[in-house]
Amino acid sequence: MSFRWMFGDGSLLSASNPLRWSAYLKPDELCDQLCRETRPIVVEPHGGSRWPPLSPGECLRRLAEPVRQQRVQLALTREQESARAHQAALARLSEFKRAVGEEAAGRTDAFFLRFLRFNETFHKGKKPGEALVMVRNFLSFMRVQREKGRLDGLGLAMIRPFLSRGFVRILEGARDREGRRVVLTFPLDMEKKVPDAMRTRLYIYLFLKLCCWEDAISPGWMILHDMSGVTLERLTAQLLQNSEAKEMIVDKTFPWILSKILFVNSPAWLLGSFSLLRPFFPEGAPVDVFGGLGPPQNYAAVVDRHVARSTLPTGAPYAGGLDEADDAALAPGLGDFYEPGMDEAEAP
Repeated sequence: MSFRWMFGDGSLLSASNPLRWSAYLKPDELCDQLCRETRPIVVEPHGGSRWPPLSPGECLRRLAEPVRQQRVQLALTREQESARAHQAALARLSEFKRAVGEEAAGRTDAFFLRFLRFNETFHKGKKPGEALVMVRNFLSFMRVQREKGRLDGLGLAMIRPFLSRGFVRILEGARDREGRRVVLTFPLDMEKKVPDAMRTRLYIYLFLKLCCWEDAISPGWMILHDMSGVTLERLTAQLLQNSEAKEMIVDKTFPWILSKILFVNSPAWLLGSFSLLRPFFPEGAPVDVFGGLGPPQNYAAVVDRHVARSTLPTGAPYAGGLDEADDAALAPGLGDFYEPGMDEAEAP
């Protein structure tokens, strides 16, 4: 079901003017727009009877059931797609293992199936060769990290002290409005919060952990960057300097989908200089940059469109309702993505 809307405090003739109406929207999209309005609203379901003028709050209450039905249907669709992807992956498993060869000797079937399911979900079965490219990229990447000693003793126990430094955090009690896991980052002074060598290991561990979660494939995960205080001069210097952590930003390597990237509280210069950052994001990942607003309006109007602020952490900057430990989403154990030499507490 879809809806369109217009302001309800105009003349009766205004309803006959198509320019006064919005495009037809899904229930959650309509809610996103109405939550920022204060004037009376007229809503018209596609093919249904027009509602009388109502306050935005009353419209939102009437939309609660259509939104619930939409989310139920989305969940069913994802469940069906997941089952299809799994069956397609099973059908290709033996052939895929032979193609990978001895380079992946000792890896479990579940390890290979993860890459195949990712490929089926992301490429819808149209690019089967990409799964082979990805698993070889992964194996090569991990071989380099092992040779450089970055996997030695790596585990949650090693990175836990740095999760409270205010640089990056995976939330356990929050999902965005489309069901994605939420990762928060605060890039300001990141090199002071977490030294480069440890930031490298932090990335490796979190990227491997995402490989263990089925919902990191579908619906994927989102990252929310708070750009408060970041200057063009400092960002340029960070992009130009040598850094181990920058080596971790790779594409077509890990079988998870970063399906939304948001920058909020973005300074005005970022809106015009985003091309500097685009090469550091996965191919095809949707990126939105929001700025030019004061923090209260920014968080209220922008963040709420994508993830309910009530599910974000308490205190600055989000002032949400989530009160959980910085490591609440994490527990030791990397399953099929455990690498030899890492902390044995991560072994399956």
